[in-house]
Amino acid sequence: MNPENLSKMWNELTGKIGKVEKGFSEGARLSENNPEEARLAVKNSLNLTRDHVLEGYAQLNPELNLKSTIQKSEGLSDLLVKSIVEATAQYPSQTDLKGSMDALMGVLNPKKQSDEDKVVSALVLFELFKPYLVDRFVSINWNNETQKQQDLEKIIKDTGLFYAFYQSISPAIELNVEGTSALSSEQIALSLFQIGPLFVKAAQAIPGGSNLFQGKAQSQNGEIGKSFYENIAPPKDDELEEIKRTISPLTLIDSLSSASIAHVVKTKDPTGREWATKVKRTGIKEAIKSNEETYQLLTNVIISYASEHIDKASPLGTQMKDIKEALPFFLTVLTSGIYEELDFVREAADQARAREIFAKHPGIVIPEVNFQLSNGEMITMELIDGAQQIKDLPANREYLKQIAILVIESWKNKFGHGDMHRGNMKGKKEGQLVALDWGKTLKDLPPSFFKKMGMFAAAVGNNVGSADWRAKQIAKAYCRIQSPDYYQIIPEEALPIIANALRVYEDQKKRQEIVRSDDSHHPEKLRQKIKLVESILFSLGMHKQTVMDMRYYTFFKTNLQLYTVLWDELNKQEYEGTHYRTLRWAFVQALKEVYIPHS
Repeated sequence: MNPENLSKMWNELTGKIGKVEKGFSEGARLSENNPEEARLAVKNSLNLTRDHVLEGYAQLNPELNLKSTIQKSEGLSDLLVKSIVEATAQYPSQTDLKGSMDALMGVLNPKKQSDEDKVVSALVLFELFKPYLVDRFVSINWNNETQKQQDLEKIIKDTGLFYAFYQSISPAIELNVEGTSALSSEQIALSLFQIGPLFVKAAQAIPGGSNLFQGKAQSQNGEIGKSFYENIAPPKDDELEEIKRTISPLTLIDSLSSASIAHVVKTKDPTGREWATKVKRTGIKEAIKSNEETYQLLTNVIISYASEHIDKASPLGTQMKDIKEALPFFLTVLTSGIYEELDFVREAADQARAREIFAKHPGIVIPEVNFQLSNGEMITMELIDGAQQIKDLPANREYLKQIAILVIESWKNKFGHGDMHRGNMKGKKEGQLVALDWGKTLKDLPPSFFKKMGMFAAAVGNNVGSADWRAKQIAKAYCRIQSPDYYQIIPEEALPIIANALRVYEDQKKRQEIVRSDDSHHPEKLRQKIKLVESILFSLGMHKQTVMDMRYYTFFKTNLQLYTVLWDELNKQEYEGTHYRTLRWAFVQALKEVYIPHS
C-alpha cells in the first residue's frame, strides 16, 4: 500500500470532521434529553463525512463499489476488536484467531496493491475510531465556545495520534503477513520505537509468546525484540546538539550506545580526561506523557467500539468489565517503572553503592561515578574500554566465578542489579566482568524476601504432583509476594486463574511447544518457566488487577538474564562434558572470595 495514499485519505476523513457541525450540534441539542438520539445524530453526521470522501474517490476510480467497500471495512473493524477482546479475555488460552487475523492483516498490510484495499484500510481505521468520536462529540459543550474549541482541538490531536500509531506498526504488520520485509530488523525496530519509550517497555514486558504473528517471521521478530535492548535509535544531529548543551562543561566526542530512555556518549572534561556520560533522550518526559495519552486513546477506542458492537449479555460482553478495568491498571504499572528509571540522582547513588560493595573483588568492574559532573539529567562515569559481550570472547572460567560473586554478594547485601541482560553484563579479555547501567536495582529487601521468593520459585519450578495441587501451591506463594499497592487477592480467588495458566503451559509441553533439552543447565528450560510466571501475572492482572511486588519479579527475571550470560560462557566448546564440574569450581571459588578474608 502506498502510505501517502492512505495518509491522504485518513486526513480527508478526519479533516472534515470539525467542519460538519450540523449533525454534531443536533446531537448536542438532544444529548441531555435523549442520549441515544444524540449518538445517532452524531453517527449519521460522521457517516455523511465518510460517504462524501468516498464519493470523491469513486469519481477517480469508477470500479470502486462504495457499498461493498463500506461493508468490508465495517466487518473487518468488527473482526479486529472482537479478536483483541477475545484473545485478551481468554489469555493464556490460545484462541483460534489465526485465520481471521490473517484476513484482517492482509487488508491492513501496507504491501497490498488493490485500490479497494487501500480504501478499506483507511475505512477500517475510521470505523474503529468512530464510536470513540461519537462519545467525544456527544460530551462536547457546544454552548461554551472556548471549551468547544479546546475539545475539537483535542479530537484532532487524537486523530493524529491514532494514525501515527498505525504508521509505526505498519512495517511489523507487513513482516508478519508477508513473512519478509524490504526493511531490516533494525529499521522495523526503529519504526516501532517511534511509538515511544512506554511502548518499548510494554513490548519488553509482554508475556513470552503470542502465537498470532510468528511462523516465517519468527526469527526476524526475535531480532527486532533484541534491538530494543541494544543500540536502538542513536541520536541524530539535532539531538546531538541538545546533548552538547546538556553535558556542558563536558565536550562530546562520540555516541557509544542508546536505549529506550537514554544515550551513553563518550565525553571529555576541560582537563582532557575522557568519560562515559549517560544522558536522557531529548524530550523523554514529554515522550512518556505522549505515550500515556496514546495508550489511553487506544484503550478508549477499543472500549468504545466494543461497547457499541458487542452484546453486553454475551459471554464476551461480560468479560469486557475486566478489560475496561485492566487496561488502565496496566498503564499505571508500566508508568511507575519507567519514571523510576528517570531518576538519575538515585541511579548514580545506587551505582556508587554497588561499586563500594564490590570494591574488594578486582574481577568485577563497576564504573566510578563523577558526582561533580552528574546531575538529574546525566550521569558521568569512568570510561571502560575493551568490554564485550561474553559470548564473543574466548573461553575463560573467571567469568563464571565473577558471575557467582555477583549473585552471592547481592544476596548477602540484599542489594543487586535489577536488569542483568547481555548489554549490561560484559566481559574483558582478562576475565573481568563489567556491570553497567544501574537504573534498575534491587535494594532495601525485607528479611523474609529470599524465603518468600524461594517458596514461589519452588512452587513454579515443581514438576511433581497433580496440576491442581501445584496450582494451589503457586496461588499460596503468590499471595505472599503480591504488591500491597493494588488489589489484595486471596488464594481461593487466584487458584482458578493460575490453574488455567498451568493447564495451558502443560498442553504446550504435550504438543512439544516447550523446548526440551537433556542438559539440565540449559537456560531455555528456565525461560519457559519465566513464560509461565509471566502468563500467571498477566492473567491475574487482567482479571483481578493484582500484581506481584515488582522486587520479586525483578529478582526472578534478572537472575534468568544473568544465567543467560553465564550460559554464554558455559556453552563454549572448551567446557563440553564439564559443565557441572566447572560450575562447582566457580561457586566454590566465589564463596571463598566473598566469605574468607584476604591475607
